[in-house]
Amino acid sequence: MSADFTWAPDFPLEKTYGYSTLISQFENGVEQRRPTRSSSVSGWKLKGSNRPQSEHDIVTAFYEAQKGAFGAFTWLNPEDGVIYNVRFKDDTLMTSYKMFGLWDIEFNLILVI
Repeated sequence: MSADFTWAPDFPLEKTYGYSTLISQFENGVEQRRPTRSSSVSGWKLKGSNRPQSEHDIVTAFYEAQKGAFGAFTWLNPEDGVIYNVRFKDDTLMTSYKMFGLWDIEFNLILVI
């Protein structure tokens, strides 16, 4: 099986772990906490510095094709060689033009269960 997205980020890769907790505060000051998921939410922050225009265009076009955080896809993690089912965490992709056709690219992926 091949991955839909194989862009190679800079190392080190940052991996995140987290939970989603719904906190309800009542008028008497009491809080009620409940998990919105039964397991943790894993993700990765991917960064690429001084990347050429062609890489910027590939990542941007892929992001557009997924409609931001809407579409799920498979991603090959270069750290462990495993293909994960993920989606973009955010509906906004930020890139920075440095100079001479070089771009910084940074975005977050989260694991889709």
